[in-house]
Amino acid sequence: VRFSHRRNITIKWCCGTSQKKELIFMADIQELNIANLDELTEFLLPQYANTYPNERGITREMFENEVFYHHLKGYLEVRLGERDIQLYCAKKDNEIIATIGISLEKGFPELWAFYVDNKVQNQGVGRKLFEHTMENPILKEAKRIELTVAKDSLRAIEFYKRNGFNIIREEEWDWPSWVDVVIKNQYWVMEILTD
Repeated sequence: VRFSHRRNITIKWCCGTSQKKELIFMADIQELNIANLDELTEFLLPQYANTYPNERGITREMFENEVFYHHLKGYLEVRLGERDIQLYCAKKDNEIIATIGISLEKGFPELWAFYVDNKVQNQGVGRKLFEHTMENPILKEAKRIELTVAKDSLRAIEFYKRNGFNIIREEEWDWPSWVDVVIKNQYWVMEILTD
C-alpha cells in the first residue's frame, strides 16, 4: 500500500453565531514534509507541554527545555523521511493550528500526531482535519484503523469514541526518554473497524 499525495485545500465552516451573524472559520489543509520541520517542531512544542503532564511524574517543564526541542526535532526529521508516513496540517494565516498523521509502519493504518492548538479549540478545526484525513483512500479501504492516546487525554478519548473508536488494550511506555528519570506513561490503544 502506498500513499498518493493529496492536493492542498481550503475549507470553511460555521463555528457559531454572534449577534445574528454566522462566524465562519477558514483554514488551509496541506500535507507536511521535511521542508516544514522547523515550523512543525515549533507548533508541537506547546502541544506536548499541554497534553502530557500528569500525576505520575511527567511535568510541563520536561517539554519546555532545549533538550526536548532537539529530541522532538530529531524524531520528526526521521518520521517525515519515512515513506510509510503522511502528515497533514491545518493552517490559518499561514500558521499551523492542527496536525494529524497516518502511519503504515505496522502493516495497517494508524493515526498519529493529532494535536489542535489551544487557541482554536472548540471551533471545529480538529473535527474538520480529522474528517479530511479519514477521506484518505488508504483509510477508506482499511479494514481497521488504530491510534494511541494518553490515558489522561480525556477530551481526546471522548472525541475518538464519538467517531467510532473503541479501546482495545492498555500500553505502558518508558517515556519521556530525554530525561534522567524513568516514568511509565500510560496509553489506551483504540481501534475502529471499517467495512
